[in-house]
Amino acid sequence: MREFKLFACGAGFILLGVLLWRIWDYLPYVSWACVGIGGVFLLIGVVRFSLPAVEKVVDIHEKRIDILRVQSEVDMQYRILDYAIQSGAQLEMHGAKVTHALRTVVSEVAEQKQIAAPQQPVIVQPTMDEMYSAVKYNALEVAFGKNAKTGETIVQGIIPGVHFKLVGGSGFGKSCLAAALLDVATRRNDPDHLRIALLDLEHKTSRLFEHMPHVMNVTVGKRTISMVATDADEVARHLGWLRKELDRRASGSFATPLLLIYVEEMLSLQYEVDSALKEQMLADLAILALRGRKYGMFLLACTQTDYSTKELREAQKQFRTRSGFAVDPTAARAAGFVNNDLIKYNYQFAQPGRFVLEKPGFSELVLAPLYDVEQKLEELSNPSRLYVPNSYSGSQWVEGDSFVVPDHFPQMPGNHAGKQQEVDTEKISLVRDLVRKHKSQNEIISKAFPGMRNVDAVAEYRRYLALLVESEAL
Repeated sequence: MREFKLFACGAGFILLGVLLWRIWDYLPYVSWACVGIGGVFLLIGVVRFSLPAVEKVVDIHEKRIDILRVQSEVDMQYRILDYAIQSGAQLEMHGAKVTHALRTVVSEVAEQKQIAAPQQPVIVQPTMDEMYSAVKYNALEVAFGKNAKTGETIVQGIIPGVHFKLVGGSGFGKSCLAAALLDVATRRNDPDHLRIALLDLEHKTSRLFEHMPHVMNVTVGKRTISMVATDADEVARHLGWLRKELDRRASGSFATPLLLIYVEEMLSLQYEVDSALKEQMLADLAILALRGRKYGMFLLACTQTDYSTKELREAQKQFRTRSGFAVDPTAARAAGFVNNDLIKYNYQFAQPGRFVLEKPGFSELVLAPLYDVEQKLEELSNPSRLYVPNSYSGSQWVEGDSFVVPDHFPQMPGNHAGKQQEVDTEKISLVRDLVRKHKSQNEIISKAFPGMRNVDAVAEYRRYLALLVESEAL
């Protein structure tokens, strides 16, 4: 009620001031004084009217803070109680003493566990053997490496991964990861299930795989074209052949065998290819990215940067699995990466072999498998010490013209005198003829090595294939 009285007084004084000003023009000061007094009364009334509401709001917030504090203390006691029960502590106290007692118990238990707990293992780059063992045979999968946080092996199906993009500068492992993915794909999937196309304008990484039976051959008219390209113009022409392969699959509505298309330096192609081929090449690449998934054709593209160009803007959106090696954050956003914080961290603290892997439902730092492309290329160019896979992995080498069994396997069969291991000339001729006819690995094994166990037959097939490659008989 006091507030209303103040309002009434204020209104009365203001009205009096107005009347005096209207009636007696010679008393302006008295009028203004009345109006001022009325305004003061109104202001006091407003303040007194607002104070209870403010006090109620403050009181509500204080009560809410008290409730939250009590809840926090209760939650803490329950957590401490659960921890103590799990640790096997026997409690007999009640009331307020329980909290203090539980704190003491938990502190002692935690201290004991900290002393006894072993150190967490440091996660390092995995070996290729770990990648092979993680991927099921003929499951059309690849392995990217290990999660840098948990150590879990990251296995990705090629079909749900759609197209794969590897972005990063030189020296951080981009090409090594691409080679590791191709290695896992070709080793854990036979040619009946998976084929590869190697479009490598640098002709480095692809050299490790261009003699494999997994390399795709495209028939155009009466010509059979091997999908291995070694310069920019050849890459452009092969993309055209692959476009025709896409049309052939579409006309027959089939998508097997799965075709993994490796493209090195995809973005720089448009600057190195002949101008007459450029427009058609970009159109073919875009169509393969947009339609290839439906017909079992998937891209594995490497590039140092990947900005969204007009010709490839829609194609870029089809790369659902992205790997970034020390990529500048601005370039990463242009390439389609979304986890900006992780990209910044990996760019500021870059290290070879570590990359950001993004795919639907996953965005983490991953450690790539150990795979040295330069070393393997050097071994490939030096046939005087060529590894020959067989049933005793790592037990034989070729030196000059002789097979040598190391001394640390004295119990193994072989000629320690360095004599040439016996080779069936009929079988090696048969293998050579079947490879030239582009027969699958399974067909060659069934015809050249009948009756043998599958493991031994595969080992023999690889040994004969290595001999043919060394002798350049293919």
